Amino acid sequence: MASTQSDVHNVQQQLSSEDQTYAAAHLNETDETRENAVAEIRRWVDENGDLIPRIDEFLILRFLRVCKFNLEKTKTRMQNYYNQRSHLSEWYMNKDPHQPELRELLDLG
Repeated sequence: MASTQSDVHNVQQQLSSEDQTYAAAHLNETDETRENAVAEIRRWVDENGDLIPRIDEFLILRFLRVCKFNLEKTKTRMQNYYNQRSHLSEWYMNKDPHQPELRELLDLG
């Protein structure tokens, strides 16, 4: 899936103006940093064949925002996430919240 400027713009448009202001002030997110960071993460994923992530802009921006647009932290977080999904796939598959075992864990908080 190729990245386009309009894809990044569409994801950004999902934020309210209040959220856009917050993102700029607290997450270092501007139009320029968003576009550059998404492009850099896409390049990094392409160069690292061991990662096989879903790589749409929405998901990339979620990681970037959690890491306040720090590219190295974002890369580390993404790599850890996909390594964990790969090595512990049973944690992520076929989870029914009504199963007694899961219900017990969910009830614990």
